[in-house]
Order: sequence, then structure tokens, then C-alpha cells
Amino acid sequence: MKKKILICGGFQLPDRNASAVRALGNARLLQQLGYKVYVLGKLPNPELSSFTWQSGGLEPIECINIAKPTLDYRGPSYVASEAPIRAFVESIGRESVKAIMTYNYPARGTHKVNQLCRELGAASILDCTEWYGWEGKNIFRNLSRLVGVQIKMRFLTKQAGNVIVASYFLERFLLGQHVLKLPFVVDPAEQRWQLAAIPQNKYTTFTYSGSPGLGMHKDRLPSMLKAFGELYTKGHTFKLNIVGLTQQQYLAEVPNQQNLIEHLSTAVEFHGRVLHTESIALLKASDFAVFFRKPNRVANVGFSTKFVEAASLGIPVISNATSDIPDYLDDGVNGFLAPEFTDQAMYQALEKAMILTPNERKEMHERCRKLQPFCYEKWRDVTQQFMDNLVVRA
Repeated sequence: MKKKILICGGFQLPDRNASAVRALGNARLLQQLGYKVYVLGKLPNPELSSFTWQSGGLEPIECINIAKPTLDYRGPSYVASEAPIRAFVESIGRESVKAIMTYNYPARGTHKVNQLCRELGAASILDCTEWYGWEGKNIFRNLSRLVGVQIKMRFLTKQAGNVIVASYFLERFLLGQHVLKLPFVVDPAEQRWQLAAIPQNKYTTFTYSGSPGLGMHKDRLPSMLKAFGELYTKGHTFKLNIVGLTQQQYLAEVPNQQNLIEHLSTAVEFHGRVLHTESIALLKASDFAVFFRKPNRVANVGFSTKFVEAASLGIPVISNATSDIPDYLDDGVNGFLAPEFTDQAMYQALEKAMILTPNERKEMHERCRKLQPFCYEKWRDVTQQFMDNLVVRA
């Protein structure tokens, strides 16, 4: 019986980027449905071909080096070839593979994996959470990514027959195809998602964590910091952690905010890139997670990992309406939702958080802890239905 599933992508295992956290969450969900799951990605030690990832005493998950899936592999990269995946499939028995899932894979590699799945009589599943826009100044890179994602979304999804999406935006675009909407899943039994004591900070503490992208195209940190600056000028006291870049890196992108950063003084602290465990620890000690994104196709296709992490740790979120966030963020209940993407709306959402009393902040945390919208148990049934009806191309 075919019970083995491969989850493949360029993620930095086990938890060095958001895509790796998603991949392992999906692996845990499929594992709980009775499948043997292998996760093929980039390992911390590129010389290793595999390692076993285990957390919280749960059943281990095998992580495979997608650049070196077997000890003797010397073939081409996964970016343009199915060869690494083929080599691993041969090592575990091709007749046992039920499906190969590729996560935000390059178009050429996706096509090759689709062909491999036809050969194996297995299902190809595309996990699509990104629709790239123009980023930075590298024209060739941007054109290559833009053309590739168009080919993948419009043609390769049909070639595969099975697609996992993160939001209603892409679900609607792929209307009529075999689609599972799965924003994100976590296993609350894992060590990283264990709840800490509700923070009792002297000043309202906010944490932004992530990569704002080239030119701040992804997360609008300059607009957010401008709003914090205005609140600081009006006498509000708070602490803002910025995790993912240093102050020097930020000012290199936004030099005209040098005076603003100096004005905020000790109210803002840049932590630079840190281990995921450190980022989670800072978030657990915060009153709010905060980020704002321009509501465009790039933001609406995906689903914010920042939101998932905060919600899973019982931390209220302050953000604006992109993707399916309004389905999970109830303004004034488990955070604050800016109704539009404007400086004034950001200012007002942040101000609402700052004027809460310590007891009101505690009550909001308690409500968040009870919700747990991304616990994998809540997504078992829809995922099982999706897996029971997988399309296998002949």
C-alpha cells in the first residue's frame, strides 16, 4: 500500500526560516493521518544526507538533504531537475510513494517533478503560498521569477492536479481544481509552541519579527515606525523589538529615518537576525506582535507566519487586512485590526493597544490562548478528505 509522502522545497531545516516551520507542520499533520512522511530541504550541515528531527517527545520526522538525498548522489540541483527526488525515491522504494509535495518550487523543477509523479503513478501536490512581485533592482532575477510563477499558477497547477493554498485569494483563482486551503498548522505539543506565563511588562511591549524584503517591499516598517514615532512624541511609553535586521541594515534602506530612530531612542531595539528559538522567546515576552503589509497580490496569496506564530503562542496581533487575516483577527478581541492601509489607521490601531490597562492586556492574552486556530487537529478532516481524493495523472 502506498503510504509514503515526500515534502520537498528549498526550506532551511529544521526551523531556520518560515517555510521550514510550515513544512514540518504539514509533515506532522500528514503523519497524524497515518502517512510516513519525509521532508526534503536544506540541512544545517550540507555534508549530511539526513537527520532525524524530534520535538517534545513526539514521533520523529526524517529530514533529508535535497542537495544530497543519498550518500553517493552527485547529480543536478532540484531547481531544474527531478534527479535528487528520483534518487531518494529509488532508495525508499518507488512503489511505496503515494504523493510528492513541492513547496513554492521553481517552475522548471515543478514540471520535472510532475513528470516523475506520472511515471511513478503517484500524486503531485503543489503547496503554493507565494506569488512573486517585483523585488529589488535585479532585473533578470525579477523577470525570471515573474515568468516562472505565472507558468506555475496558470499551467503547472493543472498539470499536477492537486494544490494546497494558504488563502481564499488563490483558492478562488484556482476554482474548479482539487484544492485544499491550509493557511498553516502547528502541533501545540511541540516544544516551540509551549505557552509561557502571560507577560507583565512595565511598558506595553511590541515585537516585529521577520524579513521586510528588499526595499521594505514586504512589511512596511517605515510606515509602522513613523506611527510609533508620533505616539512617542505624544507621550506614550512603550518598547518595540525589531527582530530580523540591525539598525544599521534598516537605515541603509531608509536613511531618511535617521532622525526618527534617534528620536525613538531606547523605545526601539533592533536585534538583528537571531535563532528561531530566540525570536520565539522575545515574542512570548511581548504584549503584542505587530506588522503591516500593503494589500496586494503578493500579500493576499500567502498567509503571514508572524500571525500564526503569535496566535499559536497566545500573543495578540496588530495588523491590517491582508490575505485571510480578518477571518482570524477580531478587532478588540484577540488583537487590533487596522481597517485600511494608511498611516492614520496604523496609528489608531497601535494607540488602542497602548491605552489598554495591564488587566485588559491580560484578558486579551487569555482569550488568544483559548482560540488556537492553527492547531493541526482542527485541520484533520479537510486534509483527510483532500488526501482521499488526490488526482493521479496517467
